[in-house]
Amino acid sequence: MFKNRKVIILSFLLLFVAIAIVFIFIMFKENPVLPPVPAYQPEFLNASEKQNLGLPASSRIQALKRDAGGQVMIYKIIRNDSDIVTDPSQVGPVSPRLP
Repeated sequence: MFKNRKVIILSFLLLFVAIAIVFIFIMFKENPVLPPVPAYQPEFLNASEKQNLGLPASSRIQALKRDAGGQVMIYKIIRNDSDIVTDPSQVGPVSPRLP
């Protein structure tokens, strides 16, 4: 009976050491370095772009999408700073307005 206690205690001790080794291995395992994600910078139309689109020069307008040639395809009129799109995934479907 005394011998069985020794075996049980030794088994628990070995199990504890094994769990501790696994835990230490996981904690000190080198994490892969991910490349930094470039920060999104809101882009606003300049005076000539506003003029080409027939928009008031005094308005703040954010370019949301441009074509391959750099022409504005989608824009947003900014009335308050909270209107500025800071995450490109926030841009939802666009419904064109008829003149």
